[in-house]
Amino acid sequence: VEGPLMEYSGPLLAFWKLAHYMMYVFLPMLLVILFWGGMSFASFGTIMAGIGKYLLIVVVMILIRNTNPRVRIDTAINFFWKWASPLALIAVILAIIGV
Repeated sequence: VEGPLMEYSGPLLAFWKLAHYMMYVFLPMLLVILFWGGMSFASFGTIMAGIGKYLLIVVVMILIRNTNPRVRIDTAINFFWKWASPLALIAVILAIIGV
């Protein structure tokens, strides 16, 4: 038996999972309020637009979670040394040049 939740059982596991699933309720609404103009209750159309924004963020979160497997540390380090670090270095050089 292994994994990050091995030590949890009973009420502790329930609270852990509850907190994790609450992220799918409150985080999209926070993102809609902060970055997409919030929700207005002026008319039915604006309410539906706010719900649509919320559902779009939830779908994107679920797609990202389900399409990305658990990453091993060696593959993450390999990715960052081969791809992310050179791109970051290029971005810093371009920022210094002023492009």
